[in-house]
Amino acid sequence: MKNKVFIPLIVILLLNLPSHSKSISNEIKGTVEMANKFEFITEYNNIKEYKLNNGLKVLLKKNHSIPLVTFSIWYKVGSRNEKNGIRGVAHFLEHMMFKGTNNFKKGEISDTIQKFGGVFNAFTFSDGTAYYETVSPKYLEKMMEIESDRMINSKLDEKELQLEKTVVLSELEGDLNNPASLLDNKIREEAYEKSPYKHPTIGYVEDIKDLVSKQMRTFYENYYMPNNATIIIIGDFEEEKTLQLISKYFGNIKSKEIKQASIPTDEKQKSEKRVTVKKAGVTKLIEIAFHIPDIKNNDIYALNIVEEILIKGRKSRLEKALVENGLATEVTGGAEANTDPGLFYIVTSLTPDTKHEEAEKIINKEINKLVKSPPNKDEITSAINRIKAGYLFNLDGTYNQAVNIGFFEVINDWKQAIEWPNHISNVTQKDVKNVLEKYFSSNNKVVGYFIPELKEGEHYEAQPINLQKTHHYKNKNNDVALTNDIKNIKYESKNLKDGSKLFIYKDIDLPITYITGLTFGGESIIDKDKEWGCELVSSLLEKGSKKYSKDATEDFLDSTGTQIDFSCDVESFKFKVATLNEHLDKTIDIITDALLNPNFSSSELEKEKKKLIAELIEQKDNPSELAKRKLSQLIYPPNHTFHIYDIEKDIENVKALTRKDIADIHEKLIKNNKLLITLSTNISKDNLNKLTSNLEKTLITNKEKVTVQINIPKVDLNKDTKKSIVFMKDKMQSDVFLGHAGFIKRTDPMFYTAHVANYILGGSVLTSRLARKVRDDSGLVYTVYSYLDSSHGAGEFGVYLGTNNENVDKAIELVKSELKTFVQDGVSEDELQKAKKSLIDSFVSRNLSSYSSITSTILGIEFYDLGKDYISNYPSIINSISLKDMNKLIKEIVHPDSLQISIAGEYQDASVKEKASIK
Repeated sequence: MKNKVFIPLIVILLLNLPSHSKSISNEIKGTVEMANKFEFITEYNNIKEYKLNNGLKVLLKKNHSIPLVTFSIWYKVGSRNEKNGIRGVAHFLEHMMFKGTNNFKKGEISDTIQKFGGVFNAFTFSDGTAYYETVSPKYLEKMMEIESDRMINSKLDEKELQLEKTVVLSELEGDLNNPASLLDNKIREEAYEKSPYKHPTIGYVEDIKDLVSKQMRTFYENYYMPNNATIIIIGDFEEEKTLQLISKYFGNIKSKEIKQASIPTDEKQKSEKRVTVKKAGVTKLIEIAFHIPDIKNNDIYALNIVEEILIKGRKSRLEKALVENGLATEVTGGAEANTDPGLFYIVTSLTPDTKHEEAEKIINKEINKLVKSPPNKDEITSAINRIKAGYLFNLDGTYNQAVNIGFFEVINDWKQAIEWPNHISNVTQKDVKNVLEKYFSSNNKVVGYFIPELKEGEHYEAQPINLQKTHHYKNKNNDVALTNDIKNIKYESKNLKDGSKLFIYKDIDLPITYITGLTFGGESIIDKDKEWGCELVSSLLEKGSKKYSKDATEDFLDSTGTQIDFSCDVESFKFKVATLNEHLDKTIDIITDALLNPNFSSSELEKEKKKLIAELIEQKDNPSELAKRKLSQLIYPPNHTFHIYDIEKDIENVKALTRKDIADIHEKLIKNNKLLITLSTNISKDNLNKLTSNLEKTLITNKEKVTVQINIPKVDLNKDTKKSIVFMKDKMQSDVFLGHAGFIKRTDPMFYTAHVANYILGGSVLTSRLARKVRDDSGLVYTVYSYLDSSHGAGEFGVYLGTNNENVDKAIELVKSELKTFVQDGVSEDELQKAKKSLIDSFVSRNLSSYSSITSTILGIEFYDLGKDYISNYPSIINSISLKDMNKLIKEIVHPDSLQISIAGEYQDASVKEKASIK
């Protein structure tokens, strides 16, 4: 995270925690003797800590519920450890760690993990750097071989470093295109005098340009060593064998002296500081930051409570004062968790008519109210409950657990991750009052404004405020690996009396329940000019129903930590719920009443319309959004479901929507539509039967329900190719889409062949053909991928890339060249076999790596009617794909000479007749 590290949300069960102990049981003694080089340190909450004689710390937590294991290694070195002149070296080194070692050539590390179906990534933040892989247990040894080799043998070749500079600079340029990042950088630069936290993790352009291999190697050798690292392994593994393997691969690596100069700290700030950033754009931002102590200070727990009360809860003070009153579209922030003193910060995205001074005055007023009159016990209890529920939800999955334990280990001590909920539970009203008085004063704060200077044709990228600013080597979902033998998951099916279907999964070992549901249709069954009504219906369902007022709903969600999300896309309306089992009955009652009997009050509708319009206006600053809109307009006719209007047209349509429109859309979309519902829970059989019976009765309405048929027409290939340019001043990087109409639906027999072909072409951001050609070999982009939109409707085939404005034409030509080669020559047998193995081995982690993902996967299987045996049949489906069929299909679905091109950024091409500019 780019200087911002939040308290990780990892769920810990706090019952009967064993005390810290260095006594070794006979079983553990035997294990240690076999490992030979390990010292057992402690066992705490089922996590065992060992230490090799070279100083390497090892944390092990077994979980055999899913056949996956996450291996991660954490180094206590980040941007905090850098010197002037080489700012950004820690993050750049993270990139170079994939570029080859003594035993793995360039590209082999990524290829090897990908071949075994692994999901992998790396990230750098202020206090540390981490590398992880999630794989089938049988590939765990190979991950150790890779990580041990690059701990000491990374080549850091000068030629490769120079090539990778363009990639890192592309990532940095993307960061600098975001007003929230620009403002935050200025805030930190002003807030700190000496602390290295004043510098962005990704570094500075000039430092990156001037960096040479010798400087990087010195940094690497100073910090990458066993006595500065911790291995964390979570999941399905055998402890004794795992310790032996760790000893085999890491035991002979020698410890070294960590050559770290003292890290300076700042004196107490004496007066308020202010900064202003002015750039082209439309998005107005305020960031206010207060100095707070480091993670070891007990005040951090009360600050976590303040974060919930002031910012995070549905009824948080700033949510009510700013978002509810139409003055802001989003308020976010919180208390950082750092090795050294950090910041508590508040970032607010203002609506177009709101003045910075007005919003700042309101923020100050709400903070001062809290200081003068601290929150009552009920408000504090609700905040505690939300935090503890969040911990439980984030115990779901091996990766989540490894990351949270790892963060705490780097910034302080891994045991703090486990003890956090206990500390939170013990926070009192007095503690909260104390931190409010101690830290939230004007002399302790920095205030920053981002002021857009919008002139005709001038724009600046403003993406949604992202507070999890980890800099990754690659951006990929945390999905992962298995074998050709995939066991089916068992779930029950029940036909409800109203025609809806309920699917129940019971093999869950946490006291939580996940619910997902959908109706068929989505935006595709709504008149084109009223399709934003689908979004408004989703947002209004939480604003009050027949049995539960808006306040009552929010009180319940805030006091229990229950999470509810309604959403709508082109083909479906969806909802997702996570709740503790003890709150399940009322949660379902609230959900069903919201679905069937929403109030749709006129005042709430107007609030949501105003917020939605403000969010649409913000999209004018998002180059990816603008480029995607223009591509859809080049491919699809104006009346087509997949055609996306210009923003001004969308705003007109939102303004025109009435309460009657919303009610009519709700009837068609939800009330008269049969539901598919998936329930993952471990409640007792009697309670489950009672719950199912009540749900069945509740869903019955006076009207007969239908299952909507999704009919999205295919469009012909448009051979009249065009290039659309949205000019955006001050944008250092352009977003580019290339694409044409697609012809494959999710239900087509050739879908799997097309899916695997696209995976080979551009499905991986590191190992695909496009990634090799455009990123790895040329260094022109940070991200490039291809996609094939295939659902009940056949969407487009496309390629996305982000690159420096000067490199746009080169990157486009490289993509076109690779696509032509792909069509003309097809794929090789070796490529096909590797892709098959990777996709089959990664199926479990992509779809079944957590109870939440299992719940969603079951719903997807039923949505596409894939059959209950789909999971166990998947390997044979993929293995049945022939090379001949694939290469024949590629020629039918990829047309390099018919690509429409859409570019958004500070890119100009005098030869292009069509130029677009958002005003």
